[in-house]
Amino acid sequence: MRRWCAVLLAVMVVACGDDQSASLPTTTTTATTTAEPSTTSAAVTTTTTTTIACPVFTETDIQSEGFPGRLSGLVGADVRTGVQPCSERFVFELQGTGEFPGWWVRYEAAALTDDPRGEPVDVAGTAFIVVTVESWMTNMEGEGYQGPTRIAPTNVSHIKELVMLGNFESVTLWAIGLDRQRPFEVTTLDNPPRLVIDIAKA
Repeated sequence: MRRWCAVLLAVMVVACGDDQSASLPTTTTTATTTAEPSTTSAAVTTTTTTTIACPVFTETDIQSEGFPGRLSGLVGADVRTGVQPCSERFVFELQGTGEFPGWWVRYEAAALTDDPRGEPVDVAGTAFIVVTVESWMTNMEGEGYQGPTRIAPTNVSHIKELVMLGNFESVTLWAIGLDRQRPFEVTTLDNPPRLVIDIAKA
């Protein structure tokens, strides 16, 4: 009787061990299958959030504010170009104290002339935006902008050259030479005071 009980007990132990081993692959497969959709979903979400919608610039005519007559005690600080996602940017930065000067931005046909002599000025490009600001670039005391008056920027593609056309009687003129006529948008910013012209890339 004891011999039969021992045999029966050994059979039961072996049977129970086989059931536990058979269940392991099922658990592993389920975990792997669940992880794959999660990874794919995250990749799709990242791709869709990087889309940027460009604003549509339509202005190619005259834009102005406070011009003529809003002269300012501010003087020039810097002139530079930059690149935005949808535009190339011209920045006219001012310094000092006083209200923001009147300004006038427009396309002008060649040949451009300097102020006040009226002599022709060559500017690289085939289309020209002229910017007039009612502040000295450098005043009579030598305060203000100390940089070059002709700049060939290297950080942009469509802006070919910047040339100062005049700095006379508290009025400054700059020409922006472009590869072709492009729509633009003008804004003013503070701290420091800046006149910003965004020129469409497209």
